[in-house]
Amino acid sequence: MNKVVYQHINQRIPVIVSDGINNPDKCLEALEYGDMIGLSSVFVAEPDFVRKIKTMQIDKINLHITEKDIEKLVIPKAAFKEMVKLMDYGESLPKDTRDELRKLENNYSTKN
Repeated sequence: MNKVVYQHINQRIPVIVSDGINNPDKCLEALEYGDMIGLSSVFVAEPDFVRKIKTMQIDKINLHITEKDIEKLVIPKAAFKEMVKLMDYGESLPKDTRDELRKLENNYSTKN
């Protein structure tokens, strides 16, 4: 579908490709039919995703995180209440990581 859209737009406006792009190979593939890549979920697990690709440290990209990693990533546990559901749509993080993050959904209470 990206190929059809990209060819139809024919460089009249920039095209952003997103959804399920979670490794360098998928980034390169996405750029075949787009001008930019929309990334989101990968930054939760790997804030330096782009820098590591740019500096050829691809082997250091880690999208497998556990609850122990959350503190060093400085992400409020309450943020996971809705976030994990969104990550499931594109499956942009590995399932084991999404399962770990899903455990954090219960850390937020709407009760006062």
